[in-house]
Amino acid sequence: MFVFLYNFFHNETNDRTEKGLVNIPKDTDEWPESWKKIAYKKYSIYKSIPLPRKNGILFKELLTKRRSSEEHFLHNKLTLPKLSYLLRCGYGLQGGTEDSRKEHRTVPSGGKRYPLEVYMFLFKQIDTCSPGLYHYSVQEHALEPIMLKQFSREEIMSIAPQESLQHAFGMICITSVFNRIVDKYGSRGYRYMLLEAGHAAQNMLLAGTEEGINLIPIGGVNENEIEKIMGLHSGNERVVYALFL
Repeated sequence: MFVFLYNFFHNETNDRTEKGLVNIPKDTDEWPESWKKIAYKKYSIYKSIPLPRKNGILFKELLTKRRSSEEHFLHNKLTLPKLSYLLRCGYGLQGGTEDSRKEHRTVPSGGKRYPLEVYMFLFKQIDTCSPGLYHYSVQEHALEPIMLKQFSREEIMSIAPQESLQHAFGMICITSVFNRIVDKYGSRGYRYMLLEAGHAAQNMLLAGTEEGINLIPIGGVNENEIEKIMGLHSGNERVVYALFL
């Protein structure tokens, strides 16, 4: 029941025009001013309390240096060790020695359900890894080949139409296996799953910054085409996030 409802909602969001109600002109000059300005909320009931500007490694070395732009993306030099680090930081095991922590990931998960799966689309050869589709095995910390193939420009364009992404090494794809979390939490589980995907993606973005790899999170991918390539037909596992690198 719950999986059916999630598929209905998930499929509804695949229509980016919402049946014609949403229209985003390609020419930014045609955008209303409200789309071009960043909004800030402010309360003036009482006098505000200035906070001390404390710097730390996370802020100075990672957060302020993180970029998700084409300009920096095109200078990536991806290697297998760097990709390994991104995946482990994103959704890998913490690797603690305590028995109670051995299965814990690098992100919090509602009820320790871990509904996400991580896949790697490699568009280019990286060290010993040939182009193709891989699944990230969390337990083994390994890439499991699903399909070895050379992706054509047309296939990459069918996944994401942005011209700059044709130069990417590949795409990290995060999916969710709905029943792992909704069987326990019901409709609230869908919210938990999206929060978890955000945690994992941010870990990858920061790990990439540390390793000199700039990732671009893309909301405008063609989820239906990606799921078709991946062979996801049951409806219980769907694409929720994509990052190009």
